[in-house]
Amino acid sequence: MALAKRLVKSVVDIDSEAGPSEVVVIADERANPACVAAEMIAQAEHDEEATSILLDAVKKPRARGRPTPRTQAAAQPRRAIIEQSLSSRGLAIVVRDIEEAIRLSDLIAPEHLSIQTEFRERCSTRCETPGPSCSARPRRGRWAIITRAEPHFAHGPAGAVLIALTAEDFRKVTSVIGYSQERLRRDAEDICTLARAEGLEAHAAAVEVRL
Repeated sequence: MALAKRLVKSVVDIDSEAGPSEVVVIADERANPACVAAEMIAQAEHDEEATSILLDAVKKPRARGRPTPRTQAAAQPRRAIIEQSLSSRGLAIVVRDIEEAIRLSDLIAPEHLSIQTEFRERCSTRCETPGPSCSARPRRGRWAIITRAEPHFAHGPAGAVLIALTAEDFRKVTSVIGYSQERLRRDAEDICTLARAEGLEAHAAAVEVRL
């Protein structure tokens, strides 16, 4: 993506040539562990300096044997990059409750925020510092909001051309993206095709795990 931006910036305006990015995942006991893990490795596959942080608002320890970023990474083509990223910049923090998760997220101010909790509305309206956010209420733990792959390859909350300085440049704007299961099934093939075209297999896997 960085190379694509570099190639077109003399023709159209771009936001920036981004460096290593980060994702914060806020999850509670209703979140699907496979979706949480997929979200983290989709971030980690970008490069070794990508940061993946889980804020886990569970009331009791998660059961052993459930999917983790490391177990899912074993099947990925960019496994070495993912493992290096998770080893050096991956972190899981068990928080007291959703309120503490929100406070920590605002302190971290991540580029991307994935909300996988029962309280998506509270999180999405009260988290003040992220970039584009993905949020949804899990249904019986079976699925959760589509990964960051969806904003990258389907919605695209950023415009193609930046305009001149306006009052909007002095206002904080955060895109909150929600997805229904029906819409996910409709768009999944296109998202996965684009993700794989860029060599981001973990992004595609993070979509497919929700199907």
